[in-house]
Amino acid sequence: MERAHLRNILIEIVRATEREGWFEAPEGKTLTLYASRHGASLNASKINAVRFDPELVHARTTRGETYVLYWDDIFAAVVEGTAEASKRKAGFV
Repeated sequence: MERAHLRNILIEIVRATEREGWFEAPEGKTLTLYASRHGASLNASKINAVRFDPELVHARTTRGETYVLYWDDIFAAVVEGTAEASKRKAGFV
């Protein structure tokens, strides 16, 4: 995945804002990054902030974990949740 591709996903779809070098997702939205290297795969889920380096992607999760991935290993991203979904009340409406 190219840097511009992931950056556009974060800005256009996730509506992330940049603060102190991190692109942070709004409340209720998270991202999953899919990476693969030499036949081994990794799903980094519940990501709420991403930072870019020349060769690396740092992905911070809602659980406080940080994944560090090579750009060349990332092949897909999925956006979960919406800002509206996080505002819904429990029960029947």
